[in-house]
Amino acid sequence: MSLESYCNRKVIVMNAMATAHEAARAMARHQMGAILVGEYRHVEGIVTDRDLALAVVGTGADPKKTTLEDVMSYVFETVAIDATVDDVVQAMLRAASRRVPISDRGRAVGIVTLDDLIADGAIGHDAVESVVRTQLEVASLFSVDRGTQHDPFSREERARLRHERRAENTFIRMVNAVQTNAGLSTRERAATALGIVLGAICRRLTPSDAKHLLAELPFYLRETLKDHVDGPDRKVSAGFILATLTSELGLLPIHAEGALDAIGGVIGNAVSSGEVRLPRSHLPADLKDLLPARLPHSAA
Repeated sequence: MSLESYCNRKVIVMNAMATAHEAARAMARHQMGAILVGEYRHVEGIVTDRDLALAVVGTGADPKKTTLEDVMSYVFETVAIDATVDDVVQAMLRAASRRVPISDRGRAVGIVTLDDLIADGAIGHDAVESVVRTQLEVASLFSVDRGTQHDPFSREERARLRHERRAENTFIRMVNAVQTNAGLSTRERAATALGIVLGAICRRLTPSDAKHLLAELPFYLRETLKDHVDGPDRKVSAGFILATLTSELGLLPIHAEGALDAIGGVIGNAVSSGEVRLPRSHLPADLKDLLPARLPHSAA
């Protein structure tokens, strides 16, 4: 079944440098809860009324100075208008989002929302539960206390917010890749496995090498693993990591081996080959393969 009947074609696409104030006025004028950011043939992100409420009003930022680039969620993909409802649900799961942009011959033509699909009875309870659970799982992964307060009006703070938005999307992609490639059942388990492997690698490295590696990873991983830079712990080996994966995730040894290989590839794809080279050179032989020296493309 075509998505034509579910796709809200009253779509607004605004430049990333447009302000939150301009976006709010556009939403109010057209009675819409979300806008796309970028160009009709290249959608970069999406901004919802909730984004504006939390990231602008909730922080006391100036809506006339805050750009959409500062607050948007980056779009992983668009779904073609002739795709199926199941394709939309899968896109929602991959992006941990209730809204998916729809394209027609490469041009953004609308947005399908989870509410649209529910209202029409197009998806069952299990699919709705999966999308909502995925959003909650991802939100829980990002519940890191940043500690210090920042001036929401400053240029530095806006740049920091943009960086963290990109890092958040990079982290989601890494966890998605681990979940898919390692065959794990949930994002939470995938994030746990990723943390186990990265934490062990960091503990095996010297503090300076570990910090060098973490500096290339998303904020959430840096914060989670900042206490793992007290090495080198020479007890850490591939066997030690496999035993930890088996114990903490309840994996069979053969599945733990597959997960370890998959996670190594994801880490290598998330960090440029030049940045991997230094920490990799200081790992023992049985751990070097966890950080591939050269990869054909980046998953981040």
